[in-house]
Amino acid sequence: MENHNNIYSPYAVYVYKMTNGNFAVYPATIKTDSPELECQFIYFDWFRDDATIECQIAVYKNVEWHYIDGIVHQYMRMYGMAHVRGGKYKTEFLTDAERDNISDSIKYFTNDVDELANRAHKYSTMLPDDIAKQMPQIEADRARYAMLEQKLCEYSINRKLVDDLEWLADMIRSPVARFFDIQTRYYRLIQDLRSIYLRYMETFDNAQQTISTVYNKYRPYFGTGEFMIAEEQLRNPILYFDSRVIWEERQRSPLDFNHRDQLILDIFALMIYTFVNREEEVKFDLGQIDIEHIKSMFRIRDIRRTMLAQRL
Repeated sequence: MENHNNIYSPYAVYVYKMTNGNFAVYPATIKTDSPELECQFIYFDWFRDDATIECQIAVYKNVEWHYIDGIVHQYMRMYGMAHVRGGKYKTEFLTDAERDNISDSIKYFTNDVDELANRAHKYSTMLPDDIAKQMPQIEADRARYAMLEQKLCEYSINRKLVDDLEWLADMIRSPVARFFDIQTRYYRLIQDLRSIYLRYMETFDNAQQTISTVYNKYRPYFGTGEFMIAEEQLRNPILYFDSRVIWEERQRSPLDFNHRDQLILDIFALMIYTFVNREEEVKFDLGQIDIEHIKSMFRIRDIRRTMLAQRL
């Protein structure tokens, strides 16, 4: 029963400077007579290399238990989390989770709390008529934001495909004798290229015309009526690349890297970079819309509506 009561009893939080320049923050029960000794006992790992307490720099009286780590975070912000231990942080080395938690806490009390308070004041002091006048534009901006988010999903692409396509070009230039060594990456890339082609044709109205511009760039390298790249090889790229990457297939027509290879690679590069560019354009457009302002306007409007309904 005594231990249960101690959990809710106020503490005296002692802040000590150590002889090695670090700091220890110790929450002691009010009845303690030897806080320095208890501090060194609890944070034994922190008092390494014969470090001891140099002096007491502060003491906070009547601190509730849930405020203790806040005081520790305060001193970590002042002196760096690598130089302060206390509260629940007892070990010399912090875990990644502990460091993230401390960083978030410091960020919140250093910047976010004032920012949130200022935002709350800004919107809570707006007149109802001003809110009503702005809402048509706010609703239009929210609809545009939702549309752009949908577009972002449509254009989203794994940008690692740029490197993978270059890797495929290297495999054609210098094919490996043991296809087994690369088959997992190869077949995954082939499936990605197939998906990119289908998405490209479905997403862009001028897809075929744009691909034709790549064909026109390479037409001088091919004879009149000479086969270049079939549409089915773009739809199902394994039909082309197996014969250029798999060693046994390559031996049937031992050709060096050629214009036809570069043509099909350039077509797929065009598709990939088209998605990348569109994705960047949409991200830019999204950045021009203040979504937090939109959310805040809807929030204050709904709060005021609720308050008005409660008065009626």
